[in-house]
Amino acid sequence: MRRRNQGAVLLLVLAIVALLSALAVEIASRASADHLRATRGGQDATFRRLFDSGAEVARGLLAETSPPSVTHWGQPWNRPLAFTLGKGESAELRLADESAKINIARAISVPEEAPAIRDSVRRLFEYLARHEPKNGRDWMALGEQVLRRLSTRIPLLTLDGLRELDIEIPLVFGVEGLSRYLTCFGDGKINLNTAPRAVLASLDPEFDEAMVERIAAYRGGREGEAGPVKVFVEPQDLMLVDGIVNRSVGEDGTLRVDRNLYEKVKGLVVVRSACFSARIEAASGARRRQAWGFWKPDGSRLGFEEVLR
Repeated sequence: MRRRNQGAVLLLVLAIVALLSALAVEIASRASADHLRATRGGQDATFRRLFDSGAEVARGLLAETSPPSVTHWGQPWNRPLAFTLGKGESAELRLADESAKINIARAISVPEEAPAIRDSVRRLFEYLARHEPKNGRDWMALGEQVLRRLSTRIPLLTLDGLRELDIEIPLVFGVEGLSRYLTCFGDGKINLNTAPRAVLASLDPEFDEAMVERIAAYRGGREGEAGPVKVFVEPQDLMLVDGIVNRSVGEDGTLRVDRNLYEKVKGLVVVRSACFSARIEAASGARRRQAWGFWKPDGSRLGFEEVLR
């Protein structure tokens, strides 16, 4: 009888020990989860401060561009900046002219423009396939993915919508990603002063390799870099580029225009920006995040999105 009681007591003790162990594990797990949430919450607040500070820096750069008339790479906005807020907290900021890119959102929001925009997108990716094969990307396949997205009627508010096609974040928002050539902001006009060569090539089928290079040579300087540049002051200055206007002398001795490419694209080109973007890459300890902000030239914000990675 005594042994039976001792066995029952032992089982009870073991049960209590097991229960206490389970409770200890649960408490430790909750404490760990609470600590993790607190840590992440603190890091989220840090990133928010860095992004907000980056937004103010972007506004300051835009304010330095006064008067905000002609937009070109030699103006103050085209300067990369780095700043810190505290120990282990840093951020890098780079503004870009969204009017230097093809606004693909208009292919959905403005149906009458869709055929021309799709043609421009095709020419863009054809140019990239010819000139940027070294990075291993299949630009033509990527272009087909973008065109497939444009064939839907679902609004495309930001380039983040391209991820619906399983296009990875670096391919969209990376330094050499699609965000260099495509946008969802601005009025759909292309800034002659800041458009990359691939975007210039997208303007018209007659903008061949030689023409694109002559336009780039007219601007002077290296593409995208700050420093002295020659500026298209008005869109019609494009006619100063050799080959844009071809003339000949008729049999009667009069000068006639055989071809004027400016007339073909004059409704598509400008020399001023309607929108700027700011890429803010922030670091807190070992973690890094990106955020994209969009502003009008007067500094009023159009949108802001955070890209986790």
